[in-house]
Amino acid sequence: MYACCERRTCKPSASIWPDSRRRPSLAISHYEIYSKFVHVITRKRLREFAARHREAAEPLGVWYAIMSKTDFGSFAELKRVFRSADKVRKFTVFDIGGNKFRLIAAVHYNRKKVYIRHVLTHTEYDSDKWKE
Repeated sequence: MYACCERRTCKPSASIWPDSRRRPSLAISHYEIYSKFVHVITRKRLREFAARHREAAEPLGVWYAIMSKTDFGSFAELKRVFRSADKVRKFTVFDIGGNKFRLIAAVHYNRKKVYIRHVLTHTEYDSDKWKE
């Protein structure tokens, strides 16, 4: 599966799940991908959460593929792709998997870095313990 185009001019998209046989398909064209140098820190949280919640593996893989290959210059640009993303204090909260999961990250647009703080179920998110 090629992440950016049908012409096969790009490298195949890498999966964050080493044992995964099926890679998630992306609804994003190569014109929307500006840079592949966004550093997502840390994938370990995504893997650990996916191990506990198998149904979250594919949506987290799609989120990771888009975030690592798209250079968002501002929250407004990020909101065009992730319409359900919200700003909560200094963090960006993403609804993952049809609002079943929440990914909380600190996005540094100028440094092209995304720091994953928490990956939670909707119930865990509603308890507000992550804000402490």
